[in-house]
Parts: sequence; C-alpha cells; structure tokens
Amino acid sequence: IFLILKFPPRSFWNLMGLAYLLGGTLGNGIDRMSKGYVLDFLQLVPINFPIFNVADISINIAIICLTIDIISSKDRTGNSFGK
Repeated sequence: IFLILKFPPRSFWNLMGLAYLLGGTLGNGIDRMSKGYVLDFLQLVPINFPIFNVADISINIAIICLTIDIISSKDRTGNSFGK
C-alpha cells in the first residue's frame, strides 16, 4: 500500500501487477494471521505439481504483469530505468 501511495503506478501493467500483488499478499496474510497457516486447496492431480491457492495465483500473475511493464517501458525509453 505504501508503494502505491508513494509512487503512483506508471502504466496499466504496473497498476495491474501492484493490484494482484497486494491482493495475493493480503489473502495469504489474512490466512496466516487468522489460522496460523495458509490454506492451500487447489491440487492438480494428474501431474506432480505443488498444491496452491488463489492468492498464490494472484502473486504469480503480478510477477507476469510487472515483467511485461519492465519490458514495455524498456521498449519505450530504450532502457528499463526510464532515463
């Protein structure tokens, strides 16, 4: 929340990444504070894959969105730092 207030999102992908990251973090944090553990309930049975939850999916979507933002801002400015 501090990062969103201190540094307003620069683009659509940056905003989406921060929103998904905040949502996933809050979801896992609420589970951790209320139950003492994070409840993972989605399991892909046919393949050997870790059990996960919706908050974990949101955090992974955030990583994808922020990566797209870095790549697209690099294309616009010639580097990834906006100089």
